[in-house]
Amino acid sequence: MPRLKCHLCDNFLTVRPSVLENENYIPKCHYCRISLPPENWRCRGIVMKPDLIIDSNERGPLCESILRKAQKSGLSIARQALVVGDYLLGAACVEAKSISDLFQSSHSGHLWRQLENMDANYERFFLLVHGSVAKHVALAKNNGKRLTHTRVQSELTGTIARIMADFDCQVFYTPNVSEAALFV
Repeated sequence: MPRLKCHLCDNFLTVRPSVLENENYIPKCHYCRISLPPENWRCRGIVMKPDLIIDSNERGPLCESILRKAQKSGLSIARQALVVGDYLLGAACVEAKSISDLFQSSHSGHLWRQLENMDANYERFFLLVHGSVAKHVALAKNNGKRLTHTRVQSELTGTIARIMADFDCQVFYTPNVSEAALFV
């Protein structure tokens, strides 16, 4: 449900979307009792805060699945450029990676910089890893690389263990995009 924030006292008001569509509705802070008409929400103290913010650069099946599930659940969604992470849910930051992307960004060092940035900017942050190890191995073999399921599984386990130990980051692994979207 959408939340309105009173900037005078920093309290949040939870409001049903159907109530906000009512032209006669005037929000009132439960703490400081200030009433503001909808045309003044942004400039006079109360700001709509979306339930889910999606990075404007996010594309692909995971993002589309998350959008569908969030809309179906009635969450308010905003797309904007995020400096850190792919998704913001309240005060929690989520970085989503496919298995292939996880390995590539780990080897290039980009993953570690992203995790350091999330650690520096958010109290709660998560890494969401999605994809099948078997599909990753099959794709690598089609590209001429010699990988085994055991080797990939061991590298995945080691990478996740290092992330959890070094960054106190919660890591969630799902075998497919649909389950990953449910997590978000």
